[in-house]
Amino acid sequence: AAVASGGYAHGNRADFFFEGVRVDMAGDRRGLNIVVIDPEEGQVVTRRSYDTWADPEGENMRFASDVATIPDGHVVLVALKDSGMENIDGMAIRALKSVGATIAKPLGSREGYALIGVKGGAALAERRGNSAEVEATLPCFAEVPPPMPPQAPGAGGAVPKAAGGGFARDVAPARTP
Repeated sequence: AAVASGGYAHGNRADFFFEGVRVDMAGDRRGLNIVVIDPEEGQVVTRRSYDTWADPEGENMRFASDVATIPDGHVVLVALKDSGMENIDGMAIRALKSVGATIAKPLGSREGYALIGVKGGAALAERRGNSAEVEATLPCFAEVPPPMPPQAPGAGGAVPKAAGGGFARDVAPARTP
C-alpha cells in the first residue's frame, strides 16, 4: 500500500493506493483522510475525511471518537490534504498514536503527513513534510473498493456514522453487472 500527502502548495493531495490502484474517496477532502482495512476480510471498511482546518473543535472530536471505535489489528492509512494538522489537539494526537503515529504535537501549516499503521500497534511507515509519501507491505491482503457514491455539495467527503456512532462498514455498495 502507498499513501501520498501534500500541502496546498505541494500537490494538495491525499491519495491511497493498493497495488498501484488509487482508492476512490468522495468530496474535496481537505484535512485528515483515513482508510481503514479489516485484516480478516481484506476489505476497506471505512473511507472518511475530517476537515480539521474549517472546524477544529468538532472534527478533532469526531476523528478521535471514530478512531477509538476501530478494532485493534485493523490497518489504518492516514493522509493530510491541503491543511489542518496545525489545528489538531491532544485528543486527535492520542488517536493518531493509537494507530502507530509518532508525532507529538500539531504540524506546520500546510505540511503534508502520511501514515500506514495498525490500531493498537506500530506504524508500518510514517512521514511528514511539504509532500509526504510512504509505502509499506500490509500484514493482510486489501481489495480495492468500488468507487464512492456521489456526495452532496459541502459534505466534505465524510460518510455518516452508523446509528450509535463509531465505524460502520461505510464503503460504497458493490456494483452489479
